[in-house]
Amino acid sequence: MISIIILSLLGLFCMMSGLFKPSTKFIVGLSIGVILGCGTLFLTHWDNFYLIPAWDLDITYYNDMAFFDNYAISFSILLSLIVATVFSLSEYHFNQFKNYHTEHIALFIFALIGMIIMVSFDHLAMLFVGIEIMSIPLYILAGVNRKDTNSNESSIKYFLMGAFASGLLLMGMTLIYGETSSFHLDLIADYIQTNPAAVGSPILAIGVLLVFAGMLFKVSAFPFHFWTPDVYQGAPTLVTTFMSTSVKVAGFAAFFRLFYNCFLDLDGIWSDSLAIISILTITVGGVTAVFQNSMKRLLAFSSISHAGYLLITLLVANDLSSGSTILYYGATYAFASIAAFAVIMVVENYSKSDTVDSFNGLAKSNPLLAFVMTVAMLSLAGIPITGGFFAKFYILSSAIEADYYWIAVIAIINAIIGVYYYFKVIIAMYFKEQNATSAFPISIFYSTILAILVLVIILLGVFPDVVYSLF
Repeated sequence: MISIIILSLLGLFCMMSGLFKPSTKFIVGLSIGVILGCGTLFLTHWDNFYLIPAWDLDITYYNDMAFFDNYAISFSILLSLIVATVFSLSEYHFNQFKNYHTEHIALFIFALIGMIIMVSFDHLAMLFVGIEIMSIPLYILAGVNRKDTNSNESSIKYFLMGAFASGLLLMGMTLIYGETSSFHLDLIADYIQTNPAAVGSPILAIGVLLVFAGMLFKVSAFPFHFWTPDVYQGAPTLVTTFMSTSVKVAGFAAFFRLFYNCFLDLDGIWSDSLAIISILTITVGGVTAVFQNSMKRLLAFSSISHAGYLLITLLVANDLSSGSTILYYGATYAFASIAAFAVIMVVENYSKSDTVDSFNGLAKSNPLLAFVMTVAMLSLAGIPITGGFFAKFYILSSAIEADYYWIAVIAIINAIIGVYYYFKVIIAMYFKEQNATSAFPISIFYSTILAILVLVIILLGVFPDVVYSLF
């Protein structure tokens, strides 16, 4: 709770400080420091233990509408780390938008606040509030490049699709309330468990499916994925990095919290649909990525495919170990994606292109950039020693344990397809002729962040239990 207040004040400060034209480095540095500090403050709630006696408060807030248990704390810390890392790689973005850096940072921070609310909600109204606080700044950020028609298109498309998904979500919540007379997750779960007739209620079934559809949009799953490649390509690359990592992590954390706490007893309503949607999401995302030449579109369809793997975790959820799987998969996917987009930002800045051909010969002129991109691609492909290997391993093994053998087989086939389009980038960097513009100088600070990202990806692959055993 204290962290949310501090972040809100930081967002307001950044927004108002634009009147005084502070330097970009000052605002970015201050934001990174405050976000990391707030991430540390979340630890004061761990296991309801408080470092300072005066903070010995309940872990529920707003009339039990928000609940900061270990699950919410873990994802809040992860989201804080992701956003701080994205900010540390923002120099190329603010070179282009140097007159608007305070407003952009304020919007990022407000979106982070919405994500923290999403992972800690204990009330359907609070879930909706969190989603809207996260989404509205992103609608704006996607279209900040006003002179670019692709950016304009991405913003309006994201807004229209987001409004449609919000309508589905609200209608679903209304029907759930009409059946259960409550928005609180525990009261909804109690009603379902104590009223066997609720399982066959058409009102409740339609409500759950509409909420299900609204959440599928937020995580860019099939068939609500069409906005993803256009928005990712049209938005500035830093915004794309933010959306493809933190938004997906927050979306799945909220998705799991909702269905694990409320609707496990209604698995007959949504389990079959979820099984089919997860496979279609993996397949559509993976197969379509094969034909992409734009790196941002390739990673957009890759993001869709990864969403399908995470949907499998929801399908087989039976205890909090599934929450650990989402946390671990989210961490490995997020840091690998940030590393990949960080390299894309450099290449795009100098070559003015994000095509795969822009990476030709990168290993000869920029070995660090090529190595970082290689590690990121290997992790996204699920190759051993990187975190991505155990991320897929945990999900596929849980599917097999739950007797979803056919899902595991199809997912493995798609993982093999994924190796092709990820290695397409590696082949371009190491085995194709060098481009004339492939010398891309980067700062020592930027290089350090890239090195840290590589180290994190590898450490997650070598010591997966550090994250996986949190719950």
